[in-house]
Amino acid sequence: MMVSERPAISPSGRYTQAAAARLMGVDRHTIARWSRDPSYRLERFVRRAGGGTYYLGKDLIRIWEAYN
Repeated sequence: MMVSERPAISPSGRYTQAAAARLMGVDRHTIARWSRDPSYRLERFVRRAGGGTYYLGKDLIRIWEAYN
């Protein structure tokens, strides 16, 4: 279940899947599912150096606001 209070997410921040899940109060697999589901419009970005993935804070906040 997603956290009921607005998470401390910076709109300009970049968050790993694990960090986003922790802040949103969901499992990391939920974040991955949201990025595959077009209805959530959660875009996944890949870092050029190292290939790690991240999500933008503004998108995470938008999802939290839409579902709370």
